[in-house]
Amino acid sequence: MWPMTREELREVAAHPLVTIGAHSHGHEALTLLPLDEARLSIELARQRTQEWLGRPVRHFAYPSGLHDAKLAHLVREMGFATAMSNHAGHWRSAGVRYEIPRISVGRYDSLDKFKVETVLGLRGLPRRLLAAA
Repeated sequence: MWPMTREELREVAAHPLVTIGAHSHGHEALTLLPLDEARLSIELARQRTQEWLGRPVRHFAYPSGLHDAKLAHLVREMGFATAMSNHAGHWRSAGVRYEIPRISVGRYDSLDKFKVETVLGLRGLPRRLLAAA
């Protein structure tokens, strides 16, 4: 894997079904940092992403999905509208805005697998079917 270029990021962000959010400046495990260092890493990432996209960044994804209550509070305090965790699943409650689950998509995943997991809500079904064969 390699980082996206600014042009690639802008191209992806232009799609109407895609939202680009912040992550962290150095992909650190933010839960292991003092909150002031975590804040700085998050803010640097948000600023750079906003500069590249030319618009506000309102959403956040925890590096490696690692988060705790303090970090979720910090992200909320910093004005992000939502934050994505690394818990597998579908978002079922609008009240849980700072621990939103997500479905992982890897470089070897197919569009059909993605459709099964998102549209039908059958997380892990393709893997279980292959294992049973």
